Amino acid sequence: TMNDDTIGLSRRKMLVGLGAVGVASAGAGLGTTAYFNDTESFENNTLTAGELDLFVHVDYSEDQGSYAQYSTPDGTYIDGNVVGGGDGDPLSIQVSDLKPGDSGEGNFCFSIVDNPAYMWMCGELTANDENGQNEPEAAVDDTVGEGMGELADAMEVTVSYCTEDNGELVVGEEIVSGSLADVMLALRAGVPLYGDGMPNAPIANRTPFQGVDSPFVTDDGNEVPNIAEQCVCFEWEVPVEVGNEIQTDSVAFDFEFYAEQARHNDGTTNPCVDEEY
Repeated sequence: TMNDDTIGLSRRKMLVGLGAVGVASAGAGLGTTAYFNDTESFENNTLTAGELDLFVHVDYSEDQGSYAQYSTPDGTYIDGNVVGGGDGDPLSIQVSDLKPGDSGEGNFCFSIVDNPAYMWMCGELTANDENGQNEPEAAVDDTVGEGMGELADAMEVTVSYCTEDNGELVVGEEIVSGSLADVMLALRAGVPLYGDGMPNAPIANRTPFQGVDSPFVTDDGNEVPNIAEQCVCFEWEVPVEVGNEIQTDSVAFDFEFYAEQARHNDGTTNPCVDEEY
């Protein structure tokens, strides 16, 4: 029979032997960890966001015959929704003693610093009121009260593209026209603007307005607007044929221009409409 003595290897001796093998294996692993290496570094990296800042340069005038003439001061511009930026007041134009035959015109030109952008023109008629009736008006108009005025329907308005050529404005394609009420309704729905002045192209991916490095440049020692090629012209008139129905009436409205970067957009998002409309 076979017993522990004939084998000649006790359990304790076997465990010691296996332990020695394990140590040897560990030692062999440590001996193979050396490797070739190389390091390349890219240091002082920065990411700087660009900007999109819309400046609207305004040149507006009105003609009320011998009663009054008015024009905005040279160099008028809007930034941050106020005249000249900073903490000023919004641009507000008020016409008093309006009569048939009166007219006005203005142009809005754009500096977009410094990304190309899709633009929209928005607007809203905020008041169109009767303000009491004298005897001549009452004879032709029986509507009274807030929102019941006739002036918004009587005024004729045209909004068009225009460009500057040697200091003169050249009127291009029409954007929208009609009564003031009709035009403001269209602007409330939102009108996309085209950087090439060609409004018959599709809205998606239309030509954007190009960005500029700064809103002003120096030309012959004078600081002048640095604008995109296309401007927007606005003309209004109370036709001489309008009668007594507009006496004492008043109207108020707002314009707004909206710019959104062209990169990674297709220009179809309409910023003018809201859930109510």
